[in-house]
Amino acid sequence: MMPGRNRSRIVFPHMIDIKTAGVSVRHKIMLLTVGLEIGGTEGQVMELASRLDPNRFTIVVCGLKGEGAISQEMRRRGIRVITLDGRGKLDVRVLWRLGRALMQERPDIIHAFLSLANFACCVMGSLMRIPVLILSYRDLEVWKRWPAILFDRMIVRWAHATTCCSEAVRQFALANFHVQEDRIVTIHNGIDVERFRPRSVTNRLTTKLRDDVPIVGTVCRIEEPKKGLSILLQAIKHLLHSTPPTACQLIIVGEGPALPHLQRQCVELGISPSVVFAGVHQHVEEVLPIMDIFVMPSLYEGFGISLIEAMAARRPVVATEVGGIPELVIHNQSGLLVPPGDHMALAAAIKRLMSDPTFAEKLAAGGQARVQERFSIRAAAKRHEVLYENLLARRVPSNNINSPAAKGAEPAIEMH
Repeated sequence: MMPGRNRSRIVFPHMIDIKTAGVSVRHKIMLLTVGLEIGGTEGQVMELASRLDPNRFTIVVCGLKGEGAISQEMRRRGIRVITLDGRGKLDVRVLWRLGRALMQERPDIIHAFLSLANFACCVMGSLMRIPVLILSYRDLEVWKRWPAILFDRMIVRWAHATTCCSEAVRQFALANFHVQEDRIVTIHNGIDVERFRPRSVTNRLTTKLRDDVPIVGTVCRIEEPKKGLSILLQAIKHLLHSTPPTACQLIIVGEGPALPHLQRQCVELGISPSVVFAGVHQHVEEVLPIMDIFVMPSLYEGFGISLIEAMAARRPVVATEVGGIPELVIHNQSGLLVPPGDHMALAAAIKRLMSDPTFAEKLAAGGQARVQERFSIRAAAKRHEVLYENLLARRVPSNNINSPAAKGAEPAIEMH
């Protein structure tokens, strides 16, 4: 808004509409995250940084911790990356380092991802008078106790907007943080659909997988009870030991603190020969084609990025009806939904797909079409661009956005 115009109040929609009135100013955006190792959020930051319009935005990614596989891939793509070498959650030195980085970069917007980055964004972004501060919430953080929730309530009020990766996460945030509805927006995650187009399977990834037995698979961080992997192991046992038995094998791609526990559980259930823990694979698009059925058995889940990756790869999916998952999967159209924590229902859904290849292919095609239509990274980037420009229009006079005076300007339009 130009200086001198009347201030007005508008309702900022919680679902960002893909519309933009082009602007001539090139804004600098800092995408601030915690670490830059392989992970769902880290991957989203990389994909977003790769897709934002370079004619309108200059992008720099800043990690509070050190280098990782994602930072290396970002640099390969030509994205500027800064790492602050933080050690653990209580290393306050990263705040000082972030302050120096902000002095050098002078971004128009900081968009933070994950809790520590949210806090650092609010503290240092406010001190350095960055015009727009955006936080994000990526999960249903049901594990948080009241002190942490009260802390989140404080910093959410500090920011100009907060993005959520699903409407389920947005509703969770509204219920817990008690902030105005128009300050929390939903922008679904997106993926590079072309990257996950179906490809021929040239090998079974590991000699531990048999060529003559269907493969059930999942990709996730191995943490319990959130991911429901213990329930999945019980479902596999039921399939293998039922009368008559249903031949199958399970591959779990990922790593995490619950790995030793799950390996012991496999021994106790007597299914170790049929379960492969494959570790982390950066190029998951090369892993998904070997899976005949993809399963996401989570007990709670904000979004489920690996789920839409499997759908894009035309894999029939079975997932639990929790959190943001029903926003991705339409039951009996693009996959099957089952109650969380119910290994019998999970086993029955897997068996149904194994026994009816025609139905499984119908769901796989429906899932692929849904992701192409609703969850591409280009659509997600477009929604972010609209959010950034709308917020800047409210915070900074459009005729001189990078001037020192503009950096501390009051909002021209209040968000209510």
